[in-house]
Amino acid sequence: MNNNYLEILMQMHECNSWIFYAIVFMFGSAMATFLNVLLYRMPVIMEHDIVENVKFYLKEKKIAHDPIEFGADKYNTLMGRSYCTTCGAMIPFYYNIPVLGWLLLRGKSGCCKQPIPIRYFLVEFLFSAFTCAAFAMFGFYQALGIVFFSYLAIAISDIDIKTKMIPDEYTYLLLWLGVIFNYNGTYTSLESSVSGVIVAYSFLYVINYLYCCIRNTNGMGGGDFKLLAAIIAWTGLSSTLNVVALSCLFGILTFLFKGLIAKGYKLEKEAEIPFAPALLLAGFTCLVI
Repeated sequence: MNNNYLEILMQMHECNSWIFYAIVFMFGSAMATFLNVLLYRMPVIMEHDIVENVKFYLKEKKIAHDPIEFGADKYNTLMGRSYCTTCGAMIPFYYNIPVLGWLLLRGKSGCCKQPIPIRYFLVEFLFSAFTCAAFAMFGFYQALGIVFFSYLAIAISDIDIKTKMIPDEYTYLLLWLGVIFNYNGTYTSLESSVSGVIVAYSFLYVINYLYCCIRNTNGMGGGDFKLLAAIIAWTGLSSTLNVVALSCLFGILTFLFKGLIAKGYKLEKEAEIPFAPALLLAGFTCLVI
């Protein structure tokens, strides 16, 4: 039965049916709604987990005898109900309707009438439009993969910018999705995908090791090694150098922008620049070109 539905969708895609793109827009908006939740909650959850680990360590080492309250709170799950960030009231499900919810509320919360940041609406609308554009430009499975890749790329980039950490669970999900989509050669051969994972991880590991020997400090985090491997699982072994070169270019441009604009024309030699956005943008570029 599921295969029949999939075949119908693929036929509608080939015919450029407006019904198909209406379904795709709703699919994209639903994904974007959860993306908004993920972008807000995941850094909070990660911060809470770090605090809990510190508390456990202090307790185990008997450094702290009394319970320590760090003031951190967390959402217990990404699937829980949403609450107003201003007054804490539970948000009714009908206000969480993708795209329409923000418009119906006219950009203000239904509980305390405080402004709702327009970024929530923009993420939902733009990602939905991007999903439709992907299916209009590429084949069914290619477009589906590009949508999933972009979804995880946005999530990982945002988390890396906010926390300078890359959650392993998202990296591994990106990696396995790349292998799955290339099982039948959607973007590259399965052999190129798997061998690329090994080579890409080893490549960055060696570069960072040499950098560490020269500067006595890490040039990048271990999460970047895994992320490059996950990206190459999509693009294939032959694109490894292209992804690395493009990511370095995007990273340098980001550094210059931060130094010249955000820091008042002062470049900081020791400034830390999250590298995940540059890696993922390079991977996306190689994937679609």
